Amino acid sequence: MLKLIKDLGKVYPPENKYPRYLVLVECSSCGIQYEMNKATYKQTSASSVCKTCSKSKLIKYTDTYILNTIKECDTWKEFMRTYPHLYKIVVTRDSLSEIKNAHRIVNDELKMVDNMRGIYFLYQDDEIVYIGKSTVNIRSRLLNHITQREKYKKFNKIVCYEISSLADLHIAEIYLINKYTPLYNSDLKEGDMTLTIPNIDSIIKKEVIIHTKSEGE
Repeated sequence: MLKLIKDLGKVYPPENKYPRYLVLVECSSCGIQYEMNKATYKQTSASSVCKTCSKSKLIKYTDTYILNTIKECDTWKEFMRTYPHLYKIVVTRDSLSEIKNAHRIVNDELKMVDNMRGIYFLYQDDEIVYIGKSTVNIRSRLLNHITQREKYKKFNKIVCYEISSLADLHIAEIYLINKYTPLYNSDLKEGDMTLTIPNIDSIIKKEVIIHTKSEGE
């Protein structure tokens, strides 16, 4: 919807000797303000969107830009409240439909692993499909996986294990990848492993399980 901000009156453009009657309007969808012909504005319906939205609504904001903006928000509700124009794009853009469902369900759960250092397992049903680690904040790594899983990794459950020692963390990642050989782990696989670490559970301080199935599944 276009909202009238100011009547600019008669304006003489530099390139034209004839005056134009302009108004300053604002688009309630994207927040952009611009000048337009007063007569055109009067003929515009209340449901009309601005020229930016109508011409480039689906390409103005790239998926990457929107996903990075989502990551900056602590919760899905914060994203909807702070960036309503981006939320409208997420709702209508097919490539972001899974992101909408995933964040709506798991973003609050991810608070449990905020600033946690450790190992995480991505599961597709009962199969471990990826093992990763974060030395600083598991939540940031998981948001990357969730927002990009439609492109490559398919998973519906995450299990996180807090490990405080950096040395233990690095060793555990290599050991577990070679023990379970997950589908999406291409690095750190070194072939047949003969080593066993029977007390690996002793380095785990906390376990967090997060389900990421979309609504209705």
